[in-house]
Amino acid sequence: FLVLTLTLLNPEEDNMNIKSKMNTYYFAELQNRNSFSQAEKISAVSLADAQRIARSSQMFEGTVIEIGDKVNDDGFILNPTCIHENGRWDYVEENG
Repeated sequence: FLVLTLTLLNPEEDNMNIKSKMNTYYFAELQNRNSFSQAEKISAVSLADAQRIARSSQMFEGTVIEIGDKVNDDGFILNPTCIHENGRWDYVEENG
């Protein structure tokens, strides 16, 4: 005989743990790499999660998505972490 033990999780406790691990990211949908657009704030557990959220929020085909973790006073992304263009993500290396 096979005995299975089930552990019931408290959903409220799990949601609190997930929320405490959330990071703040900003993404902007741009016409091209040289254009500007104010960023939208998103909460995600990881950069990969932020990329998924940003891609699913993309409004127009063929636009560029930029993700970063800081914005300036005007709401534009400072030093993007990654850029999605032509179907692939390019990761931007920090200088210094």
